[in-house]
Amino acid sequence: MNDNTCIYCGSEPCAEPERCAQLEAELDQSLRDEQRRELRDAVWATVRQWCCIEGNRRLNLLERVFYTLKCLVCVLLRRNSPPSEPRYPPSIEVAQHHYAKLYAGWESKQIIVGYGVFRGWWYMLESDGDWWM
Repeated sequence: MNDNTCIYCGSEPCAEPERCAQLEAELDQSLRDEQRRELRDAVWATVRQWCCIEGNRRLNLLERVFYTLKCLVCVLLRRNSPPSEPRYPPSIEVAQHHYAKLYAGWESKQIIVGYGVFRGWWYMLESDGDWWM
């Protein structure tokens, strides 16, 4: 495929620009709806779990409450990007909002928040899995 080929209709100059623009708008809206649904599920899991699933660190009750509230504040303020400097910034797994055992492995989705009191004020939706198709 050439760089100028339309991904919706497949012709080199787009044959139906209005239709292709409508398809792109529908796709964008569908992706935004899915992200909104995933964030809503993650927030509900955050309220229910209170950092109970964190396996890397042993958190006491005060730390669990702090990181849960920190995550909710970051979601409310829409601070959803970790710093770009370290490749894997220190973080706390606050809640797991999806887990599935598949026929050939597993998949999970969780919400994480930055580690620390004065730094790490961000959250991120993260997914992990181990399955082979």
